[in-house]
Amino acid sequence: MIRHCKDNLNQLKTVTENISDEQYTEPLLYLFNSSIGEHIRHALEFYLCLLNGLDKQMVNYDLRKRKKEIESEANIASSIIDNIIDRLGRLNQNQNVEVKANYTTKTHTSVCMHSSLYRELGFCLEHCVHHQALVKTGLKELEALHLVDENFGIAPSTLRRQNKCAQ
Repeated sequence: MIRHCKDNLNQLKTVTENISDEQYTEPLLYLFNSSIGEHIRHALEFYLCLLNGLDKQMVNYDLRKRKKEIESEANIASSIIDNIIDRLGRLNQNQNVEVKANYTTKTHTSVCMHSSLYRELGFCLEHCVHHQALVKTGLKELEALHLVDENFGIAPSTLRRQNKCAQ
């Protein structure tokens, strides 16, 4: 699981290392005026939230920091990716974790759910792939699809299915 997360994050890092600051922060029509940087920040903050909650064995994705510098400077996002990959590399076993979340829009009612590190890493990975698909849409609008390979933003299960059908 950890290796898959690292591989996926390295795909995202390729974008942050090769995109211009103007492209990274430009509000895009197809992303409803959000930027590629905003989507990358959002995806990374879920990983950070998980990793920061491991010491207390309590994760609350609703309380992520939403650091504007990650969405406004691609080099900072690249550095954050390196940090996440390093921290993932220091994890050596699965562990139990509680996830606290509020799924309502009008009340302050939270639920607590039992989970595990690997389950939450799977969530972060799938969440990141989803936002990579949005990033890819933004890159298409910017005519910058050359910054990613054709499989960027496609779920591993979809890629396996496509490979099976091609055989």
